[in-house]
Amino acid sequence: MRARMERAGGGSGHPSLRKPRARWATAAADLPVDGLRRPTFDGGYSAVCPSPHPACQARPRATDDVLVPLNWYRAHVVCLSPTPLVALRGWHPRPPAHGGRTERTFLPMETDPDRWTRIAGVFDSVVDLAPAELDDALGRLCRTPDGQPAPLLRSEVESLIAADRAAATEPAFEVADAAALLDASTPAPGERVGPWRVIREIGRGGMGRVDLVERADGAYEQQAALKRLGLVAPSRVRRFLRERQILASLRHPGIARLLDGGVEEGAPYLVMEYAEGEPITTYADRHGLRLRDRLALVVEVCDAVAYAHQRLVVHRDLKPSNVIVGAREDGRVRATLLDFGVARLLDPDVQDPITAEGPGAPLTPGYAAPEQIDGGEVTTATDVWSLGVLLYELVTGRLPFPTHSRDAWVEAARLAAPTLPSEVVKTASTTGTETPPADARRIRGDLDAICLTALRSEPGDRYASAVELRADVQRFLDGLPVEARRPSAWYRVRRFAGRHKAAVGVALVALALVAGGTAFYTARLSAERDRAETALAEAEATATFLEDVLGAASPFATDRRDTLRVVDLLGEAAREVGTLNNPARQAHLYTVIGRTFDDLGRAVEADSLLRLAARLAAPGTERWNSAAAALGSVLVKGDSAQIAEAVGLFRRVHEGRQRGLPPTDPDLADATADLAFGLMRAGDFEEAEVLAGRSVELYRKAAPPDSIGLAYALMVHGDALEATQQMPEAEAVLREMLDVRRAVYGPDHPSVPVGLSSLAGLLRNQERFGEALPYAEEAHAVSRAVLGADHPNTLDHAVLVASIQRGRGYPEEAVGVIEDVIERLTRTQGPQYPFMPYYYDQHARALMAAERYGQAADALERGLASARAVHGTPAVEAANIVVKLAYLAAQRQDARTAARLYRAGADEFEAVFGTSANAFSAGALNGLGQALVELGREQDALDAFRESLGGYEAAYPPENPTAGLIRERISAIES
Repeated sequence: MRARMERAGGGSGHPSLRKPRARWATAAADLPVDGLRRPTFDGGYSAVCPSPHPACQARPRATDDVLVPLNWYRAHVVCLSPTPLVALRGWHPRPPAHGGRTERTFLPMETDPDRWTRIAGVFDSVVDLAPAELDDALGRLCRTPDGQPAPLLRSEVESLIAADRAAATEPAFEVADAAALLDASTPAPGERVGPWRVIREIGRGGMGRVDLVERADGAYEQQAALKRLGLVAPSRVRRFLRERQILASLRHPGIARLLDGGVEEGAPYLVMEYAEGEPITTYADRHGLRLRDRLALVVEVCDAVAYAHQRLVVHRDLKPSNVIVGAREDGRVRATLLDFGVARLLDPDVQDPITAEGPGAPLTPGYAAPEQIDGGEVTTATDVWSLGVLLYELVTGRLPFPTHSRDAWVEAARLAAPTLPSEVVKTASTTGTETPPADARRIRGDLDAICLTALRSEPGDRYASAVELRADVQRFLDGLPVEARRPSAWYRVRRFAGRHKAAVGVALVALALVAGGTAFYTARLSAERDRAETALAEAEATATFLEDVLGAASPFATDRRDTLRVVDLLGEAAREVGTLNNPARQAHLYTVIGRTFDDLGRAVEADSLLRLAARLAAPGTERWNSAAAALGSVLVKGDSAQIAEAVGLFRRVHEGRQRGLPPTDPDLADATADLAFGLMRAGDFEEAEVLAGRSVELYRKAAPPDSIGLAYALMVHGDALEATQQMPEAEAVLREMLDVRRAVYGPDHPSVPVGLSSLAGLLRNQERFGEALPYAEEAHAVSRAVLGADHPNTLDHAVLVASIQRGRGYPEEAVGVIEDVIERLTRTQGPQYPFMPYYYDQHARALMAAERYGQAADALERGLASARAVHGTPAVEAANIVVKLAYLAAQRQDARTAARLYRAGADEFEAVFGTSANAFSAGALNGLGQALVELGREQDALDAFRESLGGYEAAYPPENPTAGLIRERISAIES
């Protein structure tokens, strides 16, 4: 039975998923003579293969022509047999002049490698274009360096395209015969590239071949996608190495990870995570995804792109084949972003020699932004455009701009005036030509606005970032007003009514109109001077009202509203503060709103609003201090870099208030406590303890004994005392703190569980589990009742209960609770939640207590991956888990691995803090010393113990018990 090589069409998927493209040239061939295969070609060139290789012995089928894959030759034809063919220059088919069977005229082909690189680059850029687009594309790309037409280059590219397309209809080898005609310049299955063994080719990307590989050195079992540069021109090598450098900085579950990279026999390669699945549009269509599910995928993609943008990396080639959807290791279906081969660091000092017109900078019809077409600056807004195209395509099933010709596409993209998605869907539904993914009524309005905002021709008119696009899509999913639409009061009322039909009455509608009226009044200030004072007074009154209501919206407010539905309505109206012509008032309101978002566990919204507030407020003023302190309170819960930024803000606020406020002012006490808390998070326990004690003294002078501020200062001081190993003093302070909180808030307020958990944690850390459990259980119960089961505070209290149960001898119960917490946090906060590594650490501790060591190691590995993805390198969170892995190795009697990991953890802590004289490094070095003793390396252990002791002495009081144990170990070795 004859089989034909399948030609993979354009847009068939990511290079790691595509089937090999069958690119064919043709050659007139003589039959074998005396065991020799002697092809001869018009033009006088010939080649002799002295081996009866199956590929060379394959007889033609129904023609005297042999079809030869183009990837069999680059500049020379090479046989797969051990004895190479004599050098043979390439050939080109000429299309038939009068129909019928194709004539074969074979022309000499350029053998210069750099020229072939250019030919191949142009070919790859245009081979999938429609015939109507091809002529224009070839005219643009087939030019000399000075911009003149290059007819020979065009002729060579056209001949390759003709051969490629002829393969779909002309006779071919049996599949088995054709498969033998592989490129001898690339590894065959079974061959090694570095530590990797090639399994099979899975595609060809814009830069070269992609193989499925497996680990060959026995270090661990893993399959991956190995991407190698097919044509090694110097510019390609530089681009390839830059890609490796860029990819290495990206650690996100939605981005294919770089696993390895190097150079093998002069050819560079990357080894990347192998993402199985389908292009996002194919997956959505094949699985019949509803609109909500399609938009959820867009949110995931925006998360990954936003992460890359935060690290100054732009993708520049976002399209369905670079967004693969499929089941991942944890069983969940996720979108994975692939191929940062055309990414560019947004660093003005990094020069990118690849021009927008060259073949090294791919321009995908339908997805490239107007600035890419015009050769303008590529920014994060470029990716926002491409995300908008993806969104439009997922919503409507079509691209927003025509791609039947390049001119039509370019003109439409520059105008950026696509048909409204709702109109596209309505037309498709009416004509019955296709089944759209949603009803036009569901799309009309908000989704129309979101798509068109992302697809505006001017980059500055689009969403400022992938974060903003994601936020608007999420608002649509949540039934909230979207920022892309004009923020009228009536629009916001309609959105609220759509979510809460039964709850909306005349009073609430009127309230929304009052709040939304801010925009109306402010807009008339410049045009109607005679009404300016009246309008401004109205706006100020509305703003004051919003401030009161938003403060009550926080779950931590003392006079909380009974229904969050009212809070939703007022929160929507509060967005109108942007129309106030008063930056100071705006800064104050944004600070109030930002604090509320922070209290609700919405860090992204809080961060954005508080940064805006700080920009609007005049530096050095109390409004700026308030905004900066609130922003610091958000950042201090983040990663190492955010903690450092928070400490900087807290110091500026503290210094400013020290200069401008009397010692009896509560705001100075606030600033002192904030700085102490930030230093605690940064690991500077000594200074934190001093400042926390001072903040308590300031509050006692400035406020009554049952003040909220005093409760906060007491908690920070108690935690600092515990961190410096002053346990009795810490317990006394925390018990006073809890009494103050109960007196201020009453028993059923979410601030009380915060105090309960601090005291429970202290008791747990002293192994007083029976005393700790009631406090932890009360914290969890109150938090669950007030904040809900999925609030981060509630889940944190649940893990505290689990850790105490582990200590009491119930590890299996703890494992179940923590696994549920991780699932809930992943669902509600996303995989980038900053505290996720801590929960994986707690999971591992419970598993170790249950003697499930293999699963504990897996949990720690997941925690380490999470820490790297969220916090980067170096990071305290990641180093903590490395040290836990070292401890696990020591528990399993693997002292060598333990020593290596303890050393790595200590080094990473030192990189974070700039010195080994810190509490974190000290603990890791202590573990290192013990592992080295087990290995019999006492002198090395002595050095580690001495360095550890220096860290303990710098971080803790002299009587620290661990420091005493280390001194004993040093004495034992020295004696």
